[in-house]
Amino acid sequence: MAYFAWDKNDSTTSSSPKVDEEVNLCLMAKDQSDVSSAISNIFMNHENYNTLLQAFLGTHDEANRLTQTYNRLKGLNNWLEERVNSLEEELKSMYSTFEHLNMIYQSSNH
Repeated sequence: MAYFAWDKNDSTTSSSPKVDEEVNLCLMAKDQSDVSSAISNIFMNHENYNTLLQAFLGTHDEANRLTQTYNRLKGLNNWLEERVNSLEEELKSMYSTFEHLNMIYQSSNH
């Protein structure tokens, strides 16, 4: 049985204490093939984590862009709704004026 351990002061090339701990535990395994398999799994998990992290960061950036676009479009929609309401009021006023002028015109022709 092989047993390897590092002092906490030794430097390693891995990126996190969790990975260091997993590697140390793997190196305490009985069989070299177990060690190779365990180390391979650790690095695959690390690669999968990085892949997922990059996908998350990309999704997060896209969500932020969509939020900004949504807020801009929401403001534009509010402005357009106010403009439609204003134009509807103006149309009502013009129609009322038209009816009044039409009544004057018809009464002057009879």
